[in-house]
Amino acid sequence: MATLVINAAIIVTQNGLLSHGRCFAAVKSTHGMIKVRLNLSRPLTVEPGQYINLWIPSASFWAFTQAHPFVVISWEEVPQTALDLFIQPRRGFTRNVASLASPTGQPSSWWAVFGGPYGQILETYGFEKVLMVANGAGIAAQIPFLRKLIHGYHARQAFTRRVHLVWHIHDRDIGIAAETMLNEALDEDKLASGGVSCSVHVLLITDVD
Repeated sequence: MATLVINAAIIVTQNGLLSHGRCFAAVKSTHGMIKVRLNLSRPLTVEPGQYINLWIPSASFWAFTQAHPFVVISWEEVPQTALDLFIQPRRGFTRNVASLASPTGQPSSWWAVFGGPYGQILETYGFEKVLMVANGAGIAAQIPFLRKLIHGYHARQAFTRRVHLVWHIHDRDIGIAAETMLNEALDEDKLASGGVSCSVHVLLITDVD
């Protein structure tokens, strides 16, 4: 009971439920995928691999009775004022979130509540070579690791010199939707020489009748 009360108090504080600074989720649809930017009421530190539980009342009021975990794809050295999510609509809550996206392509804003971050912190700074493997929308989980490794190298905090990402996709639209965020992460390695050697190998696997 004590743990439940503490967790509830943390969620109330994080989401500004007792103040004027509530959290809002900007929902945007792109190539069948959903990009959500959760604008926070106060800055929050989230490490690569960690996730949050999200509730958007307009998508499903009773969704707060279930856990809806989503990996945070954004990462910054300082506490973040907004968290980015990359969601593949399926059934139930995720399909309802997709329905909130504006047909004009512009982000639509909705009141949201979240809990977290949760999950263990995996430290990768000590490895000179790093292999990443992702499947489909799972690329979202690798983006913050890539950002942190590149930043850590240029800040002289990491030993990483080479990163190789193998990405399997069965749906071309997922690749198109994720292309921008992957390129943005790679663009952070801007040094002309002595930067991290990043290679990306994409395998498009299509069903054969």
